[in-house]
Amino acid sequence: MNNMEQNPNPLWTHSFGEVKHNDMDDRYLGVAMRFFDVTNLTIKNLVVKDPVTFGIQIAKAYQFTVDNITFDYNQGNPVLATMDGVHLESGCRYGRVTNLKGKTFDDLLAINADDFYYGDISDISVDGIYAEGSHSAIRMLAVKSTISRISINNIFGSFYQYCIGITKYYNIGNKSLRGKYDQITISNVYGRKHFRYPDFYTDKSYVYPFIYI
Repeated sequence: MNNMEQNPNPLWTHSFGEVKHNDMDDRYLGVAMRFFDVTNLTIKNLVVKDPVTFGIQIAKAYQFTVDNITFDYNQGNPVLATMDGVHLESGCRYGRVTNLKGKTFDDLLAINADDFYYGDISDISVDGIYAEGSHSAIRMLAVKSTISRISINNIFGSFYQYCIGITKYYNIGNKSLRGKYDQITISNVYGRKHFRYPDFYTDKSYVYPFIYI
């Protein structure tokens, strides 16, 4: 995928417009692969090369598997930012995500209940994340919905933002709202902080611990 032959990142240029949150529309987002409202989905044995934003975006999926995906990200349009690996949206249930590899310039795996599409996420097994110098391994995001019964195992590598972020809000919308988490298990994390690349340095970069809650 040659992201320089596409429109620039609409999240970075703020050109996406208002997000509906109750549907996944067809506006350009710069995602390499998008899946919405699917059952028995399997994605495996792929290399994703330089998307504009996310490599794989999945919402409202029931009984799905994502396995053995390598992310080869080296060039951003216009910058190396908001480039997730696998981006799970609300409505995802009974899923298994395994063997994600490579360096991404946002969350290698995002489990976001309240992002582009609002609603609960539950019953997800994650096993095997391998990255060197990546933004982060996993971020979970719940603003007003619930993320529950998530099992995370075997994370290896170095991360310049944080390794795992369990976040209850973000800087858009009503900050008084707090999402809910229930039955989250994390085991076998072997990682370290990576230096921040000059393009991503901020004065407050030190505030993000390795496990960010």
